[in-house]
Formats: sequence, structure tokens, C-alpha cells
Amino acid sequence: MDGDILHILNDTQFGQKLRGYDPLEVDEVLDAAIEEIKTLRQQAKAATDRATRAEEQIESELGPARQNRLEAEEGLAVAKEEALSCVENAKKEAENLVLETEREVRQAVEEGRVKMLAEMAALDSDRQCMVDDMGIMEKHIEAHRKRLRSALMDLETLVGGIEARPEQAPAPSSAVIDEEPPADSKPLPQVEEELVAPEEVVVEKIVEVLEEQPTPEPPAKERREPVFSATPEVAAEEKTLVEVSPVVEEEREEPLEEPEVAPSGNAEKEEEEYPVTEVVAATPPPTELLDELRQSVGGDGEAMDAFFDDDEPPSSLFRRG
Repeated sequence: MDGDILHILNDTQFGQKLRGYDPLEVDEVLDAAIEEIKTLRQQAKAATDRATRAEEQIESELGPARQNRLEAEEGLAVAKEEALSCVENAKKEAENLVLETEREVRQAVEEGRVKMLAEMAALDSDRQCMVDDMGIMEKHIEAHRKRLRSALMDLETLVGGIEARPEQAPAPSSAVIDEEPPADSKPLPQVEEELVAPEEVVVEKIVEVLEEQPTPEPPAKERREPVFSATPEVAAEEKTLVEVSPVVEEEREEPLEEPEVAPSGNAEKEEEEYPVTEVVAATPPPTELLDELRQSVGGDGEAMDAFFDDDEPPSSLFRRG
């Protein structure tokens, strides 16, 4: 439209009338307007060119920025997704870890409970074994006690029933010994055979009693048997043994009294008819067995403990001197 105005201003011819404007002034004004319009158009074109170049420059500069921004937004979106994924994975791993920890704790508690129950069962079994061993030991001790009481009773019976030995007669002269007894005389009993050592009889009787009574066998399992202190009954039996042993020794050491025979007037005649038989004194038996018996069942506490702890009777009782 601006171009049309310039053409109009250049090509327009105004008519002349009376009392109208001065043609020269009008032409000057029109020329000035045309020049102004051309100047404005040039300025507008230059401004437009500058704006276009600025836009192009801005576009060239803002393009990478927009691209970077888009890439940054895409990176943020990806990072956000990855962060959310990491958070979800961390939550799942935490839940799995908690579940695994709880399972391990429950398993450990269960294993501890099972182990504790097993240990309690083992301790209960050991306690029961100890109780059984104590019962067996009590029976064992009771059997030894009965055997010892029986042996003591037999010993007291034998010691109380020992008769006094006859007094040893003086050795006869050779003349009396050479004389033969008359035909109608009766031979005197063999005193040597009848005189039996009381200590040997006592020992043999004790051995017979101990052999007749069965010895209780110890338990099959090898266990560590508890050590029991001496009970009042065992202490009383020890005291009895201590009291009986000196009695036996005194019986053995005291000489036997011989019965007194009243003198008679026919002593010489009787000696002629019945020659005196020489009484051979019995050789005292060895006292090793009785000494070992006293030592094995004496009043010593250690000897009594060893006697009760031993499963078999003292081997020395079965030996012969």
C-alpha cells in the first residue's frame, strides 16, 4: 500500500481552481513526503534485516541450548526413572534382607533350642547313669557288707569254739619208748592229727564262705564310679573289725593251759602198762594269711575303702603259705 501511495503522490495531478492552494507549495510538500516515506522505508527495511539477522543469530545460539535442555530433560527423566528403580530395588533388597535375617535368626534359635534339648537329654542320661551306678555301687557295697558280716560271724563262732590245747607231756626216756605196749592195750588217739592250727581253720572257713557267695559283677559300661564316704554302718563294722582282730591275735598268742591231773599211787604201774605217747607240738602255721586279712579289713580307713572299692575279694585269701 505504501508503494501505491508513492505512485499516487508522484503521478497525481491536481486541478486548478480559483482560491486554491499554491501549486509550488503543494509540490514541495509532496516531494518532502515522498522523501520521508522513502527514508522510512529504508529504515524499516534495515530494521527488518537487522531483526532477521538477530533472529537467525538467536536461533543459532538458542538451538544448541534448546537441544541441551531437551537432552537435560531427557537425562533427568531417565535419572528419575533410574532413581525410582534403584529405590524400588533397594526396598526389595531390604525386605529380602530382613526376611533372610529373620529366617537365619529363627534357624539359629531353633538350632540352639535343639542343641540345648540334646544337651539336657545327655545330662539327664548321664544323671540316670550315675543314679544307676550309685544303685549298683550300693548293692555292691551291701553284698560286700553281707559277706564281711558273715565272715565275721563265722570268725567269732570259730574263735569262740576253739578248745584249749593239752599240755605238752615231758619227753619219755629211751627205756620207756623201747618198751612195747601189751597186746590188750588200746592205742591212744593220734593227738597230732587232731591238733589243727586254729588260724588255718579260720582262714579256710572264711575262704569257703567267700567262695560260696557269688561276687556281684560291676556294670558292663566303663564309667567313672563316684567315691562314697563311709556310712555310719561301715564305720561301725570297721570298729568291730578292729576290736575282733586283737582278740584273734590274743587267742593266738596266749599259751593254752593244760588240765591238771591228780597224782595217783598207781602212776608207775600205769606207765609200765601204758607207755606214754609223746605229744608232738603242732607247728604253728604261718601268720601271713591272718596278717593280710587284718590288713585288708583292718581299722584303717584307706584299707576299708580299698576293700569296698575292689570288685573281687583280696587275692591273698586264696593263697596257701
